[in-house]
Amino acid sequence: YDSGANTDDDTCIDAVYGCTYSTAENYNASADIDDGSCIIAAPASCAGDFNDDTTINAADLLQFLAVFGTDCN
Repeated sequence: YDSGANTDDDTCIDAVYGCTYSTAENYNASADIDDGSCIIAAPASCAGDFNDDTTINAADLLQFLAVFGTDCN
């Protein structure tokens, strides 16, 4: 965009909206404006997420505390 231009010389380039985060599942290499649509895959495993709900919270702590101090031998 050139605010000083007063004549269209056909050099304008249309904006391409999409996901510009290269590690997202729906990355669009042609996008030059991020539109917030990126889909980020959850990690395969999250240390401390004992109930696999993709969040480490009190439920995980309670599961840990239930076995805390148990002898594994």
